[in-house]
Amino acid sequence: MPRSALCLLLSCALLLEAGCASFGSLTGRSASGGAPAVQSVLLGIPLPAGMENYPSHSAVSGGEGVEVLRRTVSPATCAMAVAQAMLDQGWRIRLSKTVGSRAWYLFERDASHAIVHVRIQTPPGMTIVEIAKGRTLPDGAVFAMPQRPEQGSGAATGEPAPIPLPADHSSQPLNEGGSRIQGRDI
Repeated sequence: MPRSALCLLLSCALLLEAGCASFGSLTGRSASGGAPAVQSVLLGIPLPAGMENYPSHSAVSGGEGVEVLRRTVSPATCAMAVAQAMLDQGWRIRLSKTVGSRAWYLFERDASHAIVHVRIQTPPGMTIVEIAKGRTLPDGAVFAMPQRPEQGSGAATGEPAPIPLPADHSSQPLNEGGSRIQGRDI
């Protein structure tokens, strides 16, 4: 192959690669589909620099739902930054649970609860932050769960049977012996 044809082919390949690499910057999304996020959509709190929001994995409606964020940083750094931002905005921590490289935090403010789940995504070693926010259910609220067909009432119609929560569920202690759960009675 002549030298000039080889140089032209190499130049075209480099231009094509540069164009594909900058495509993400033109759309505002990374190659994996994340959009830069400086603030949480659900909570309105500032996020650590470099976080990406994944709308394809999130479901937000009317200030409630689930938001999925990702960043290359240690889970402890993300958890501390998010927790401190929530505390600064008036959220109170009600529960924290750590198992290995995963952590769950339950926050409360006014008539809302928020759950923050921080974990490591493998293999790339990214930290995933999942935030779920919803309103607090009143005491004695009935929660409907779907039944399996082999279970009793409602199996013929396929309708879920309501499961009543105990009236005193707000005074159940959260400690489970040595399971490293920290919190107070909900």
